[in-house]
Amino acid sequence: MQFKCKGTTVSIGFPFAAAVTLMFLYDTSGTAAVSLCAALLHEMGHLLCLFWYGETPQALKLGLSGMEIVRAKGQRLTFAQEITAALAGPLVNLALFLLLAALSGWGRNMRMMEAASVNLVLALFNLLPVSALDGGRALYFFLCRFCAMQTAQRIVTLLSAICLLPCAFLGFYLLLRSGYNFSLLLVTVYLCFLLAVRPGQE
Repeated sequence: MQFKCKGTTVSIGFPFAAAVTLMFLYDTSGTAAVSLCAALLHEMGHLLCLFWYGETPQALKLGLSGMEIVRAKGQRLTFAQEITAALAGPLVNLALFLLLAALSGWGRNMRMMEAASVNLVLALFNLLPVSALDGGRALYFFLCRFCAMQTAQRIVTLLSAICLLPCAFLGFYLLLRSGYNFSLLLVTVYLCFLLAVRPGQE
C-alpha cells in the first residue's frame, strides 16, 4: 500500500503488515501495541523535525526491517540541524517515558509503567553510538564539525563495533537463559549487517 502525505510517499509493505498482524494476534499482554506506538511516535519525532527545518523526506517505508525515512537527495541541513533531527526520535521517547511514568505514579500503575519502560528502552537503545542508529548519526555529524568526514566515519564505525560486541554476547545470553527471547540477538545481527554493507552515513 502506498500513499502521499505532505509530499512524502508512505509505503507499507506486506511483510510489515503481516508482522504487525501476527504480533496483535499472538501478543495478549499488549506489549506489541505499545512497542509499535512507541516506534511510530519515534519516527514522527524525526519527521516533524525535518519538516520544521524545511526538508520534505522523499519517503517513509514500513517494511520487514522496520521503519525507514528516505531523505531526498540535494536537500542538506547544517551539522547542528542534522544532530537535532537524529536526536528528535529518542527525545520523543524520553518525553513519553517521563509523562507515562509520572501518570503511573512512578510505578503504582504497572501497565502504564510498562509502557513508560518500553519508551525508555527504545530511546536508550537508539542513543547507542552505532552507525545505523540515531546516536551514531548524531555523533557522526558532531565529529564532522571538528574533523574530516572520513575520520568521523572511521571513529563511528569503530565505536559501532565496540558497542555491538557486548550486545551480541548479551543477546546470546538472553536466548540461552529464556530459550525463546532472540530479539536483541536478531537486532544486533541486523545492525552488524548494515555496518558491513552500508558503513557510511547517507
